[in-house]
Amino acid sequence: MEIIFSKYKWPIVIGFVGFVIAILFLTLGFWQTILILLLTTLGGMLGFYLHNIGILK
Repeated sequence: MEIIFSKYKWPIVIGFVGFVIAILFLTLGFWQTILILLLTTLGGMLGFYLHNIGILK
């Protein structure tokens, strides 16, 4: 199992992300899903920026 995951790690991860996005579209709707994705992306970018300038250390 470890060999399969190490060989196909990115297709598995991206497939899982696509599955989660599809579930969000079906349960929440288009605009709510877009808002969640946008806020998650902005939060990740802010965290990456704060980590790089050294505030979080």
